[in-house]
Amino acid sequence: MEKNYSDESGTISYSRGILNNIATLAVQEVKGVASLYKGSPRKPYSGVKLEFVDSGAVIVDIAVNIFYGYSVSEVAYQIQENVKSSIESMTDFKVQAVNVDVLAVTFGSETVS
Repeated sequence: MEKNYSDESGTISYSRGILNNIATLAVQEVKGVASLYKGSPRKPYSGVKLEFVDSGAVIVDIAVNIFYGYSVSEVAYQIQENVKSSIESMTDFKVQAVNVDVLAVTFGSETVS
């Protein structure tokens, strides 16, 4: 989907890819996120899915793995808040919902502080 805005200054176009990039970067900024879910080689998946609704808003589905020791609900909430504010501040889209699926807990090098 592409969304265009025109005025006397010109036209602004948003592609699905730019919204996907904004959401991906917003997720990666959240402390406790180990990675976005990548899917399998036969069915790759970026961990971010966008759905555009009739009202001109967007619904964002996020699939992540988190580091062991972090509160799942707190990390998920921070993802929701960061994705929503990033998309709404950087584009003209309104975010109707951010759904977060935590698929795994990763034992890694990040420590809880």
